[in-house]
Amino acid sequence: MKPLPTFLAIALLFYTPVNAQIPSGKFKDIYKERAQKETNTMISRYELNAAQTAKIKALNARMYAEINTVLQTNKDRYGRKKAVDQSREKREQQLKQVFTKSQYVAYRKDMDAVERKAQQRINELNKNMPRERLRPIK
Repeated sequence: MKPLPTFLAIALLFYTPVNAQIPSGKFKDIYKERAQKETNTMISRYELNAAQTAKIKALNARMYAEINTVLQTNKDRYGRKKAVDQSREKREQQLKQVFTKSQYVAYRKDMDAVERKAQQRINELNKNMPRERLRPIK
């Protein structure tokens, strides 16, 4: 009967919980990296001029800073989602003023494709989920 306790002791020795979060010092600045990455993508994809680039950079930085603040301060899951959605909607309205008509059409086309892909993924996950777990959100 000695092998079982030995096995359990070895298993517990090697068991270490995995922390998949970003280290706290790095988390403070990650939103800046995301804003810069999105700005660079917009510059190359929509061929922005210098004035547009400056405005888009400021809009993205502001939106990601707001999202970062919400994620760190708001503990309510649905409150966070609502605040993030509002921030993105506000940026969407401002982008409409900065982009030319053709740039905005291309942007919306890309965003619609992203939203469709996300919805397809959600539908696929829901299709495989047991029915008792699919409850409507109140």
